[in-house]
Parts: sequence; structure tokens; C-alpha cells
Amino acid sequence: MASLCQLCAKPARSRCGGCTEGLTVEGEMCMTSYCSPACQKEDWPTHKIECKSKNLRKQLHRAADVLQRAFYVVARATWDYSEVRAERGSDGHLRMHIKSEPVHKFVGYPNLGLTGLDEKAVLAHGNAMAQVTKMAAMVQQAFKGMGTESTVAEAPLILVLGTVAKYEVVVVVLKPEPLIDWLPLECKPPGHYVYRARLADKSVWALDLAGAVYDNTQSLMPWTSFASQYIKSTLRTMEAGYMNWAVNAEQLNVRARLMGGQPADCWAKNNILAQVGTELSDNALAASISDEHGYENLAELLKLPAVKFERAQQQFLERLTMNFAQHINAFDKEGGVHSKLSALVAGAWP
Repeated sequence: MASLCQLCAKPARSRCGGCTEGLTVEGEMCMTSYCSPACQKEDWPTHKIECKSKNLRKQLHRAADVLQRAFYVVARATWDYSEVRAERGSDGHLRMHIKSEPVHKFVGYPNLGLTGLDEKAVLAHGNAMAQVTKMAAMVQQAFKGMGTESTVAEAPLILVLGTVAKYEVVVVVLKPEPLIDWLPLECKPPGHYVYRARLADKSVWALDLAGAVYDNTQSLMPWTSFASQYIKSTLRTMEAGYMNWAVNAEQLNVRARLMGGQPADCWAKNNILAQVGTELSDNALAASISDEHGYENLAELLKLPAVKFERAQQQFLERLTMNFAQHINAFDKEGGVHSKLSALVAGAWP
């Protein structure tokens, strides 16, 4: 069917060059067409708002896709259950049997014979906090870009170029039950962590990287749609950087116990390994992006033309996987968790 002019509905001959790759709220590509330059000029005061919004939505959907795929890279690399078995019951429900205590080491995700949503649900369940801890720096970079100090002495502000105007962490109780049981039953966080992002056009979105455990395969949804379909109740809302503070506070508790003469028990080692996982994720991210790749941060990657974006995204994920493996190998050679104990007590880490 021929396109019609946005303004007068006559057969269109051209389209707006500013949003040819822009997306609708539903994530579908939608071009704005015109029958003449005169109609395009007349419509511009109105269309320029939607033109910007369509491009913001394009970048946000790209961000969600890159972050979702990176989440599974991180989840695979930082898997720390050494003996685990997957079993499907007669009721069709998947059960994960943990057969040993944590070894406090990144052993990598094993071959459990799972594919598709089952595998993603297991990875998400085993990394319940990763999207707000290990993934925090990636989300920050994709949403807000990299800050640079102003060269104006009178106004040393931080200039941030990114897609999202503001975002926060929301802890929610979800309506669906998890797709899998984790046996023996573990003490999981009392809620599910998601990001709530607001664009410059005032639209609000939900980013849920670990939603597979609840059968949510859409990493990005308009907030109202996500809330209606998935949220049973909201427990709390936090600033995006709050989890960094919380993790650091937990490390201080570990340090205090060690300095008090208590041994490094399972709880202490788990906390240390969690902190290391976040550091390795940040280091792998830094090693995977530079101006030699054509972009200096994830926000710039998201703005590449479509023909360049797909290839750049794949190359970034390949580098992230490789760099993560190298950093984990170096951490193991240094002595793993035990190498951090003395540094933690001395106040030299984290």
C-alpha cells in the first residue's frame, strides 16, 4: 500500500530523513511520509517532537537488546554453582538441584541440556541481583552515556549524552510464579529488581533483564503495560546508584567481622565473590569499548546507523565474552577469593 502524506493524506513522494529508523511505542518501524516539501515544512513544528521520540525509542530498544544479551554473557561467566542438576517433574515444572555447597569460584555455566527459555530462566534465577549489581555500569553507560567535564571554568558541569533522561531501580513482587524451583530452597531477595526509565518525551519504560525466570521474554515494555501484566505490588523505589552503596556497606560488615577475628565463612566469601563479579564486569566492559571501535561508550554504539549497529553490537558482545574470561582467569591465578581477604582487612579493597 502506498504511503500517504502525514499532513494532507495525498500519495506521498518523500519521507522525513530524521526518523527513517525510528520506532513506534510498540517497537515497530514507522516512517513519516509527505507529498511535497511544502507539507513537510508545514508539519515540522508538530512532527519534530514525534521525530525525536521515535529516535529515542529506537535507541532505547537497542539498549535493551544489547543489555539483555550482555546480561546472559555475565550470567554465564559468573556462574558459581559447581554441582547442579536439572530435572523436569511429571507436572512439567523444571527443578534445579544444587548438590554441593558453593565453591566461591566462577566455574562457568555448565551444559545442563537446557535450551531456549528454560536455559534463560535458569541463568536469570542464578543471577537474581546481577542486573542491578554486575550490570549497573553497563546500564548507566547505555542509558546516560559517559560524563565529561566541561572546559568552562565557571561552570565545571558534567555533560551527559545518552538516551534516558532519568532512571531508577524498582523492587516489585510479580504476579507470575517462577518457571523453576531451586532445590534445596534458597533465601532469595524478597522482590524482583527492574529498571524504570523516563525518556525526554516523558514516556516511562520498564527494563527487565532477568524476566525470563517469570516467563517474560520482553526485556523492554512501556511501564504501564509491564505493571498491568506483571506487577502484583511495589516494595520500594531506589536511585540507580543505591545498590553500589549497599554492596559497599556489606563489604564493610565483612571487613569488621574479619578484623574481629571471625573466620571467612560462607557468607563472607559470597559477598566478596559478588563484589569481584561486579568489578570483573566493569573491567570487561572497559576493555571491550574504545574509540578505535568507532564509539567510546554504549550510548554512542546505540546511535550508529542500522547497517553499522548490528555488526558493532555483535563484535562488542564477542569482545565482552573474551575479556570476561581473561579477567576471571587472571583473578583465579591471583588466588581467587582468598587473595581478597588480606586486602579487605587492610582496607586496600574494594
